[in-house]
Amino acid sequence: MNEIEFPLNEAVRGKNIQKIVYFPDLKKVLIWHDNKPIEVDVDLKSMSKTGENYYLVMNDAVDSKTTMENVLLILSDGLAPYMYEFAKNGNDYGYGDGDGEDRITAAIRTTTTMEEALPTSKKVGSVPGPFIDKEPLNEIPDKDYAEFVINMARRTIKQENSLVRQIFYTAMSKDTAEPLNLGIHAPTSEGKTWPVIKTLEFFPAEDIQYIGKMSTMTLVRQRGILVDSNNQRVSDKLRQLRKEIRKLKNKGKGKGKTNEVEADEQKLAQLEDELDALLEDVRTVINLKGKVIVFLEPPKPELWDLLKPFLSHDKEEIEYPFVETNPIEGIVTKKVVVRGWPACIFCSAKDESNWPTWPEIVSRFLITSPNMIQKKYEESNSLTAQTKSLPSFIKQHVIISDSEIELAKKCVRHLIRQLQTNNHELWIPYGEYLGEALKAEKGTDSRAAKRIFSFLNVIPLVKADLRPKLTITKNHITMTVATLEDLNEALSITQNYAGIPTNKMDFFKYDLYRLYKTEKLNEDGLTTKEMSEAHKLRTGRSMNSDAIRKSLLYELMNNGYVEEEDSAIDKRRKIYRPLLEPELDPEKNKEIAGINQSPQFITTFSNNTT
Repeated sequence: MNEIEFPLNEAVRGKNIQKIVYFPDLKKVLIWHDNKPIEVDVDLKSMSKTGENYYLVMNDAVDSKTTMENVLLILSDGLAPYMYEFAKNGNDYGYGDGDGEDRITAAIRTTTTMEEALPTSKKVGSVPGPFIDKEPLNEIPDKDYAEFVINMARRTIKQENSLVRQIFYTAMSKDTAEPLNLGIHAPTSEGKTWPVIKTLEFFPAEDIQYIGKMSTMTLVRQRGILVDSNNQRVSDKLRQLRKEIRKLKNKGKGKGKTNEVEADEQKLAQLEDELDALLEDVRTVINLKGKVIVFLEPPKPELWDLLKPFLSHDKEEIEYPFVETNPIEGIVTKKVVVRGWPACIFCSAKDESNWPTWPEIVSRFLITSPNMIQKKYEESNSLTAQTKSLPSFIKQHVIISDSEIELAKKCVRHLIRQLQTNNHELWIPYGEYLGEALKAEKGTDSRAAKRIFSFLNVIPLVKADLRPKLTITKNHITMTVATLEDLNEALSITQNYAGIPTNKMDFFKYDLYRLYKTEKLNEDGLTTKEMSEAHKLRTGRSMNSDAIRKSLLYELMNNGYVEEEDSAIDKRRKIYRPLLEPELDPEKNKEIAGINQSPQFITTFSNNTT
């Protein structure tokens, strides 16, 4: 098979790039990185498409943007003659308008344009035009790629519009300067992991790290790479040294003292010293930049302690001493470096509000929960019936088709490339007015404001194709401008200001507060039995008094929403009163009013919400 090796330049040597080989028959380039080949598809009609293919497969392999650009220049230089020949033979070339010389000129111009554009991209903070198609998704004429993906996810996730949006924007934030952290909290079987898994199916699998009861060591082994103090990978060097040491030891077995044996012993001692020096300098690096970490259940305490500083965005790189036991070396202390800020999604069915670490989790996560309404259960049952009973070709039409799934994945890849290659300069014209308008009465209000602005820093960047731009020519800066549409979206998905799960806030608003206002305003407070009955009337789900107290009331009391005291009527009982007057959703008011048959409730409830 014919193959052409492209010469490496000084800028690439020493960056763990061993060689770059082009296979004309296959129209592929193999880039040996860390002694492992990475395959890049070559499109001789378009260096733009080839560059796009290159970025798709190389982004996770190479940390340095400069190295990425230098390798791409080698590719463009090496492929230019073949693209020239391809165009000269009368093939249609992506940049040419006519025949013959026009296509040849276009082929030559590609390499020149890329070389001229790279320095500019460093100044402006974005990758030049030839790398990304300007109209990559003509199937979506309105260019609202994010909305298309969200709508596709909602085909299989019923009655969870806000939650799907929270998951989607959290995952997209992985490639922004401030990734988001989302906590999804609800009772068992209420659909916490399903929306996460189905929404993230549209994202590249290599960007998602699912964690169950994973130990810290498992994470280190799965994602860690061995590097020296210069951040150069050393796994191959360690392997080679150990191989040579074993070879010399086996060679010297059973032999007497000879000059050759003495030379081998000296060589062995030298290699062992070299190995010891390398091991003393080596460290394991876990790069979490551009990743989404999904905790399918609460993490182990030591893993939580490892990741906690990164969820707070305290430092971009932290080194930890890590103790490991192995049969050869015994107990050894190793250096583990965690680098980069991931986006994080935390799913839990337990009542974490009693954890000692729960305040730390709340301070780092936007806490939310899935809807628990009858309409959702009905639509979910209908979806299950369709999934389990219809032939595949019908499911393609009534649920979601393979082509729609692939198009959604293509949208996500496009949005990720936009975030990875464009600058993240953002201007929120109304930002200061919003800061003044938001509540500022207690500490949780400040936390809520931070969450709103966090989403507001992601949504416009994800929808940058649709947003106005402001360019400052003097400084070579182009900014995406946030619109009021972005504000509406951010507010709609961060309604829970206190960081309390939605199901608990709904219980507070529509069970406890409603019942107290309509029946107990001038009497003794509410009992857990009364609240349990109101909860069952609204949701159709039974919860006994103990479950109401532990799963719902404790967290509301800890956050100052509810007070507990002894009953004046029966000292053996505890009673509860709301301390705050919540803002009520008019749509939910109507829904609950329709469920409840009490005329007194309907009248009084309407009066409280005008």
